[in-house]
Amino acid sequence: MTNPGILVDALVQSYRLIHDLVQEMDGDSSRIFPYLGHYPGQSNLARAIFDMPPQSLMVAYQGFQGGQTGGTVWAHRISVFCRLRASVEQDTGTSYFQMLHLLVSGKPANQELRMVDYEFHPNFDSMVDLPSLARQSLIVDQSGNAIDYYEMSVICREKGEY
Repeated sequence: MTNPGILVDALVQSYRLIHDLVQEMDGDSSRIFPYLGHYPGQSNLARAIFDMPPQSLMVAYQGFQGGQTGGTVWAHRISVFCRLRASVEQDTGTSYFQMLHLLVSGKPANQELRMVDYEFHPNFDSMVDLPSLARQSLIVDQSGNAIDYYEMSVICREKGEY
């Protein structure tokens, strides 16, 4: 099995290579970052989501599942958490949700393939299982105030036994 950190780093780097996606982050590629969950003091994914600045992406490893198809195959589950920018009066649905569109349809620099078809690490297939995206809410106080964000779930399958 490939070290999951290699997978997370490769996905972060691939997203940072999508020029239009970085532009959605005001040109700051550091707004695309991994969640590392430093145990024990900073191992709180909900807190990390809360602390995400608007216009940012956080890539978090969620776990794996093994299987058999002629050899050992590991399927890794990654979440990409997205905080969109604040909307402005001139926004349309197309402009406001551009970041979400680029997560699957953006093309890394010097690549012809969209992210959904791109092998971002040689040990892994492209996104064979299409990712899913859902709006989530995180309640931030006892009054029920919440922040909204999006979570894209990606399954990454290894190409064989590693």
